[in-house]
Amino acid sequence: MSVIKHSTSLSVGATFSAIIGVILIAFGLSIVLAIPVWLLWNWLMPMIFGLTKLTLIQAWGVSFLSSLLFKSGRISTDD
Repeated sequence: MSVIKHSTSLSVGATFSAIIGVILIAFGLSIVLAIPVWLLWNWLMPMIFGLTKLTLIQAWGVSFLSSLLFKSGRISTDD
């Protein structure tokens, strides 16, 4: 009777790299989605309200904050 050892270090490494890849893709996508906020802010807000221009990271923060504040919850209204 022979005992077969399974190496789990490769699957753990692959899982870890997949998680890191998903996190990086999500962060990159959130930066890309912040570009319209950045462009619109820098085009409209200084001219209309006299506000300062934003950097891309600040626009990402505004986008993230607005998604937290105005995100619709999954509240069911089924009677």
